[in-house]
Amino acid sequence: MSWFHTILIERKKFKSLGWNVTYAFNDADFSVCYDLVANYLGKQVDGKPVDENYDKRRPVNWTALQYLIAECNYGGRITDDRDRRLIKVYAKEVFNDNLVAPERWRPYGTDELNYVYPADEQNVKHPEPSQLFTPEYFFDEVAGKFEEVDLPLAYGQYINAEITSQILDSNELLGSILSLTPQKTSGGGAGGDGGALKLIGSL
Repeated sequence: MSWFHTILIERKKFKSLGWNVTYAFNDADFSVCYDLVANYLGKQVDGKPVDENYDKRRPVNWTALQYLIAECNYGGRITDDRDRRLIKVYAKEVFNDNLVAPERWRPYGTDELNYVYPADEQNVKHPEPSQLFTPEYFFDEVAGKFEEVDLPLAYGQYINAEITSQILDSNELLGSILSLTPQKTSGGGAGGDGGALKLIGSL
């Protein structure tokens, strides 16, 4: 769920290559969907499932989860048809049986990178795994093993998408600097702000 939320947020930096419209996805969307996923996977309180009808022998209803997440919660903010198709693709890619498979889920195309669920729960021998796999454990694992700079591939983007977004960011920054610079000078010559304007123009 955390990775899904991260993808939706981080795609914004790719401008129109990420989303056709900029959406205000927030922590409330994440919290609601986190509870949904936890309940569907048999979340327990005091040793009892939160959902009284939960049966661990019954397959997880991934289709319902995908719909609730991509159509009802996050999807409730989306207005563009292509963006709606995109989030549905992500929901199908992330929320399926591979999510809980022993091989541990990783984003498509990142086999050579470290984007993988860090806890090897299948092979751990501990009477209370919940005491071992704490938020602090996951924080240390992610901080120590994940890539320091997230590649576009992690968000389903090609390297050119990052180059394009960097060009747009640079143009926006330089445009803001130019808009703050006086356009007229009282004296002659290239003194004052003339040198700065020429430098910005050359960039």
